[in-house]
Amino acid sequence: MNTCPIALSSKQRPNALAILSTAEKLTYSELEILVQRLCGSLKDYEEQVIAFIPSQTPETIALFFAIWRMGKVAYPMSPSLPAAIVEQRLHQLGAKRVTPTLGTPLATSHLDPKKLALMIETSGTTTTPKIVCHILESLLLGSFAAATALSLTEEDRYCLNLPLFHISGIATILRTVTAGATLLLDHSFPATHISMVPTQLYRLLNQKNPLPELKCLLLGGGPCSPTLFNEAIERGLPLYTTYGMSETGAMATLKEPHIPGLHAGKPLSPLSLKLSHEKEILLRGPTLFSHYWGETPRKKDEWFATRDLGSLDAMLNLHIIGRKDRQFISGGENIQPEEIESALLGLGPVIEARVTPRPDREFGMLPTAELYCSEKIRLEEIQERLRESLPSFKIPKEITISDAPLGKTKAIAGHRE
Repeated sequence: MNTCPIALSSKQRPNALAILSTAEKLTYSELEILVQRLCGSLKDYEEQVIAFIPSQTPETIALFFAIWRMGKVAYPMSPSLPAAIVEQRLHQLGAKRVTPTLGTPLATSHLDPKKLALMIETSGTTTTPKIVCHILESLLLGSFAAATALSLTEEDRYCLNLPLFHISGIATILRTVTAGATLLLDHSFPATHISMVPTQLYRLLNQKNPLPELKCLLLGGGPCSPTLFNEAIERGLPLYTTYGMSETGAMATLKEPHIPGLHAGKPLSPLSLKLSHEKEILLRGPTLFSHYWGETPRKKDEWFATRDLGSLDAMLNLHIIGRKDRQFISGGENIQPEEIESALLGLGPVIEARVTPRPDREFGMLPTAELYCSEKIRLEEIQERLRESLPSFKIPKEITISDAPLGKTKAIAGHRE
């Protein structure tokens, strides 16, 4: 763990492909040289936090490892952040913003696993995102556990299908290089492994012969409808479902394809999981984050309260109920939006569902729903079918149907990678 996995692969398998795309390909020895040259460009920076806008290029991938070799902290920022917010973040963190620049190679491969390595903004339900801080050890332990659980080997090809300012994209890179596998930067070459959110899976299923060489399709990032899940299984896709978040380094639990049912599976070793008396999911283990920026580091044996609600079935598989902090009260009744969303997703044509409260003079709050559907469905039919499974006070009083995917609103659902 004290040596960069790219450096290890460059010695053991120097000619093995590390990165492949239509534009370029790099062996592990070539990627190692790229990392060393980026180390050379970082050595004179006094700032500890290195901020950058990541892109799916070899330079960005190498930059993460160069930052860590230099004992600094990577802070990848979303390109959609307003300029004023970017400047505010840089000032708050004392960060240096850089673009990948090649310098004179600096031949260092040492990593300090106990040092702070990554700051990443949460994509959760709170108005102001928190900045999650990971030490390198938690990231490397998590990537090794994930690579093992997904049977990722040096002969495999993992498609980088998610953005690198989210933990899921960074985790894809770490898993791949930990296994000494090949990272695909586009869809021009057949992948053996890929991570997706449900909207991407829906689009994939509209293709004639999707990903024929696929060994693992890791599904996370949002609620998956039973219809979508069952269609993927019927099409023979090797569907793994996962629950995780920025604080867990992506994956916390995993369900493998041979295990029946739509749920989040069991905790990924070395994580432990339990439920509080309120059914809140609690996690503990060395792959968890160190702390939120501005707060004191967490204790090693401390249980992390996720604010997600769940249940365990007879086989101890985790089922996600929803967010503890999304609950609202309507006319004295507690309403959990995810319960309504789950019922909506059980209607065949509904691919995505988002339930939110709106103020009401009489009831205080009333549930409303926004849907994205694969085919037309009458609003009256939706409400009629919901009455079969929900009490009247939980039936959305307003329903709108979007002509485009709703986007990722909360990284949960068996599945928050």
